[in-house]
Amino acid sequence: MQTQIAKRWGEDAVGEVLRSSQETWMLRRSWKGFLGMTVPERVAVTAEIMRAHHGGPKQDGALGITEDEHRFSIRMDPCGSGGRMRRGDPVDGTPSRLGAPYSFGVTQQPHDWSWGRTDVPYYCTHCAMNEILPMEWGGHPLWVTDFEPDASKPCHWHFYKTADAIPEAYYTRVGRTKPAAGEGRY
Repeated sequence: MQTQIAKRWGEDAVGEVLRSSQETWMLRRSWKGFLGMTVPERVAVTAEIMRAHHGGPKQDGALGITEDEHRFSIRMDPCGSGGRMRRGDPVDGTPSRLGAPYSFGVTQQPHDWSWGRTDVPYYCTHCAMNEILPMEWGGHPLWVTDFEPDASKPCHWHFYKTADAIPEAYYTRVGRTKPAAGEGRY
């Protein structure tokens, strides 16, 4: 659908559709619920949601969770949506959706909703919007995605233990400025 939107109305329309769909129900609901949770609770809930996407090489929901001093990370190899779409599906024996016969599109221009990058599959851009909207609503993302351009490598979602620990680079790549220490809702 996003490929067709880009072909018919241009890439800016993809960003508009992402925003209009995610800000009114999907992410708004998650954002409100996550604000009342601790960071470990957010990680646990998100891991279960991502397991339901049937990630992992066998589509069994496999993922890994690690913790360091500043954050928790969910490792998806591949994630059950964009990652599997990019790699193809060995369980079903289908190729990457980026090639024939599917020919899903990728960004031709850098946008805030593509982390300032080109060649990001339109489908994967919803993860950038998952960062942008919470920044607009409360100053900080609830989690950030380490999008990996190499589809053979895993993607990671990072949940920082404090908003102040989120590196500035995660804000600037989506055209935002990190709030001063202690500002915003997290």
